[in-house]
Amino acid sequence: IRERGQQVMHKLVAASLGTYFWRVLVFNNDGGHTNNLLELSEAQQNKELDMIREEVDELQMAFEGFYMKKQEDGTKVKTAFESVQEKRKHIADAIGDIIYVTMGTAGKHGMDLPNVLYAIAHSNESKYTDGKLVIKDGKIQKGPNFVEPDLSFVEEPIDFAKEIEAFRNGKQV
Repeated sequence: IRERGQQVMHKLVAASLGTYFWRVLVFNNDGGHTNNLLELSEAQQNKELDMIREEVDELQMAFEGFYMKKQEDGTKVKTAFESVQEKRKHIADAIGDIIYVTMGTAGKHGMDLPNVLYAIAHSNESKYTDGKLVIKDGKIQKGPNFVEPDLSFVEEPIDFAKEIEAFRNGKQV
C-alpha cells in the first residue's frame, strides 16, 4: 500500500510541478531566453549561476533576519524583519525564486525537470531499509537497496521552444 501511495503521490506532484515548469518555460521563451540550448556559453553559465546565487543570498539573509529594503532614491538598505510572519514571507519568496530560476536553467538545457525530480525521489526512497531510514550525524544514509537515479533520459535535450510554438498553434505536444 505504501509503495502504491508513493506512486500516486509522485504522479500528482509531477503533474503539478509540470504545470509550473511549463509556465517557467513559456515565461523564459516570451522574455527572449532560449529554451533549447545544447550548451550554454561560459557567459550564459555565469549568468545562470549569478541568478541562483542572488536568490540563495536572499535566502541566507532572510534566515539571518534581514532583507534589502528599497529606498525612495533606489538604493537598498539592510533592514531587520519586524515580525516572524514577515521573515517567513521572505524565506518563502527566496525559496520560490530559487526553484523558479533553477527550473529555467533546466529548461534552457532541454531537461524535463519534473522527471529529473521523480528519478531522484525514486532513488532517495531506495535508501529505506526494512521500512526505516538510517540517519548518521543528521544525514540519511544509503541502505543496501540504494539505486542511483536513472537520468539517462536527459542525454537527449528537448527543444522546448518548438513545443511552445506548437502548443500556441493548437498542436498536440
